[in-house]
Amino acid sequence: MKIQKPKLKASQKASRSHKQLTAGVDIPKAVPKPNGVGHPLLYSPQMCEALIEAGDKGLTKIQFCAKVGISKVTFYNWIDAYPEFKQANGIYEAKMEAWYTALVKNQMLGIEQIVNGKKITLNIGGLVWFGKNVCNWKDKQEIEATVGTKIVEVSKEENALIE
Repeated sequence: MKIQKPKLKASQKASRSHKQLTAGVDIPKAVPKPNGVGHPLLYSPQMCEALIEAGDKGLTKIQFCAKVGISKVTFYNWIDAYPEFKQANGIYEAKMEAWYTALVKNQMLGIEQIVNGKKITLNIGGLVWFGKNVCNWKDKQEIEATVGTKIVEVSKEENALIE
C-alpha cells in the first residue's frame, strides 16, 4: 500500500522555502511598551543588528520584514523614526549587494556556489531582473553630445543694452 503525502497549500510551500531562506538569522522578539499599554513594540535596537545580519546572508528587505513580522511601510517608518536603523539600513544595503555581487562574480569564474546546502547555477534573466529591481543596478549608458558654437559680433549699442 502506497502512502500519499498530504498536499500542501501554496502558503505552506512558501513558508517552508521562506524558513530555509531566513535560516540562521536571529530576529529579536517584540518588547513590551514601558507603560504596559497597547501592543508590544516590535522595534528594538537589536533590530539593527538583525538587519545587518540579514544583509550578510543576502536576504532581501521583504524577507527581513516577513521574518520580523512587519510590513514594508513599517520598515520604512523605522528608517524615518530611528537614526540608528537608518544607518543599519545603509550597512545592510551594502552587505546585501556585496553578497549578490560575490555570487555573480564566483559564477562567472566558474566557482561552485552552495547556498542553503544546494549547488546553484544562476538564471541570467532572473539575475538581471533582481539586480535592476532589488539592488538598483542600472545599465551603463554613454551619451555623446556635440554643441555647436557660433560667434556673433555685437555692436557697441547692443553691448550697452546687455550690460
